[in-house]
Amino acid sequence: MNLGKGIIDICNIRGISQKDLAAKTGLSITFHSLLENNLRNPSMETLDKIAEVLKVPVPIIFWFSLTDSDIKPERLKFYNQYKEKINYLIHNIFI
Repeated sequence: MNLGKGIIDICNIRGISQKDLAAKTGLSITFHSLLENNLRNPSMETLDKIAEVLKVPVPIIFWFSLTDSDIKPERLKFYNQYKEKINYLIHNIFI
C-alpha cells in the first residue's frame, strides 16, 4: 500500500497542492512531504483530516493507495480487469 501515492493522486485530481493541503489540514508541509514519500504513517485522525479536505471518504484514499503487491496473486487478474471500471465509478461518485 502506498498511501503517499493515493493522497498525491487525489490531490492532483482535485487541483490541491501540497502547500494547500498542509494549510487546510493544519499539518506541516514537512509532514505532508514525509507522508507522500511514505516515510511516515498517518494516524486515522490524520487520514480523517486529509479525507475531509479532499472531500472523499477515507476508503477512497486506501483504494488509490493499492499496489499490485497488495493483491493476492490469484486475484490480480480480476483486480486489473476491474480497476479502471472502479476508478471510473469513484471519479463519478466521489470526485
